[in-house]
Amino acid sequence: MSLTLGFMGGDMANIVLVNFAGDELVASRDGDDVWVSVRRVCEALGIDRKNQQEKLENKSWAVGVLKTLTGPDGKNYETFCLHIDSVPMWLATIDENRVAPEVCQ
Repeated sequence: MSLTLGFMGGDMANIVLVNFAGDELVASRDGDDVWVSVRRVCEALGIDRKNQQEKLENKSWAVGVLKTLTGPDGKNYETFCLHIDSVPMWLATIDENRVAPEVCQ
């Protein structure tokens, strides 16, 4: 499975492909930090973004920020992003029964 999350960030130099468990995540680099759009991951997994964001905002281990990113349509959006170091823990908390069946195959 490959999580293609769409174009993020106004500057192509800030776009990075992150190898994650054998898959690629399109992410945004900000200095030494790499940020992944929670919306894009949720869309790829077929799960509800609002619920996931609320849960993440209340977890002490989750490092999240609001960033202005460019969507696939070329428009800028304020998007909740998770630091790449927090992604494995987040994914471990997602109930696999809530993930879209086609993603689990």
